[in-house]
Amino acid sequence: MKGDYCKTKILVTYREYYFRNWEKGSQICSLCIAFRNFFIVLGVFCVFFAGQRYGMNFSLDYGTYSLQVPIFFPIMVLVLVGVILYFVSKMMLVLDKLLINFQNDIYFIPENIKFLSKTFRYLLLSTGIELFINIIFNFFSIENTSGLFDLSVKDYLVNFAFIVINAVGLLVLKRGYQVQKDYDEII
Repeated sequence: MKGDYCKTKILVTYREYYFRNWEKGSQICSLCIAFRNFFIVLGVFCVFFAGQRYGMNFSLDYGTYSLQVPIFFPIMVLVLVGVILYFVSKMMLVLDKLLINFQNDIYFIPENIKFLSKTFRYLLLSTGIELFINIIFNFFSIENTSGLFDLSVKDYLVNFAFIVINAVGLLVLKRGYQVQKDYDEII
């Protein structure tokens, strides 16, 4: 009996330590997000003011050749990268709450379904923005504006795989919640 008490005490102490440090990690993540936002806004201003000198064109120098693109495209890239990173950071915060519920053996509740549906929306939106930018760049035959959006089919397959995994998880949680609700009504 004494051994079980020690194991329980160690487990409780570990969980308290884990959650205390988890909050510190969350604060560090928030600070990184603030720095990211600052640098994206700084990048937009730098691109805009650099384009003012060259007749609303932005010059990209790649060593062997130089490329002139309208100032609109680099600004659009920076703004949409900020939006995508916002969706990813929100998705990480939602998944954090979901994983805490899973760690506490809380699976089939409406809150988890809500969390997983939010991540599904964030994944769809971020993938849609990536596709939108790539379609615009291909339509206007613009290349080498951003290495972030030079995506291949393989990159989209990874995003679609995550979307499918999220959708399956959402279906499992909804079905599990319904089965648990029916079981509780029978009893």
